[in-house]
Amino acid sequence: MLVMKGAKLRERRLALGLTQQALADKLEVTQNTVARWERDEMASPGFLHLALKWIEYEAAKGASKSEPKRKTR
Repeated sequence: MLVMKGAKLRERRLALGLTQQALADKLEVTQNTVARWERDEMASPGFLHLALKWIEYEAAKGASKSEPKRKTR
């Protein structure tokens, strides 16, 4: 089982521009749970790596939709 260290979770969350509450909402957990994972007070679940990958994918997909389309000749 993969356990993500709190510092790495915080780094990835901040890179996504998410607050603890926003990440908690996406994962359907409480903000306190995210805070405890980040402080290494509670082991993060094994699915966290995959969930963060999905959130990163969705963010990238959303960003590419908002970029203006380039004209081609």
